[in-house]
Amino acid sequence: MATTYAELSQQEQNKFQARLKALGIDPATVPETLVADGTLRLDPNPALSAVPVTTVHVESLPRLKELFGVPDHVFTSGANPNDVVYPAPLDENRKRLLGTGRSAAVDSLTPQEHVAVRSAMESYMHGHSQSVPPELVELANTVHFPMQVQVLAAQNIVVTAEFPVSQSITAGTITIQPGGWINVIGDVHIDASVITIN
Repeated sequence: MATTYAELSQQEQNKFQARLKALGIDPATVPETLVADGTLRLDPNPALSAVPVTTVHVESLPRLKELFGVPDHVFTSGANPNDVVYPAPLDENRKRLLGTGRSAAVDSLTPQEHVAVRSAMESYMHGHSQSVPPELVELANTVHFPMQVQVLAAQNIVVTAEFPVSQSITAGTITIQPGGWINVIGDVHIDASVITIN
């Protein structure tokens, strides 16, 4: 099994290059190897990240799913292989929030509706998008988008100590050495051809 980017098959290397292109990252700017030795930190605020990141501007929930979610083609014949719980549709009298604009929608949502919108986003990302009530998708787009996602890209990442991650990692390989771990903070997307735990 490959443990470095150079050892990946041409198909896996091409997939990594295509991923970079989809994220708008120039492959020439991607470091060969990053070592997460306890000083490397990935934060939503680029000023707090201890490594250069790329800011990806995301316009909508469908685009977020395209970049970081589970593709709909995974779900065949209504199958729900990862037990995604889909939220109920928005109450008819609350649908008037749609089209009111971001600040009006945010101010008008009840705490339960904020939870429902967040649940709709998670279900949309990890499940079949067509199973999420469209009015909740529209409300999520109004309340949470556009957004920016910080992406760390490297051909190889070697983790030797705690590596706090709160956004997105795209790598050819990730190797977790003894004493190393990835501390996932919040919603994180990790994409790698090979993850090795030594």
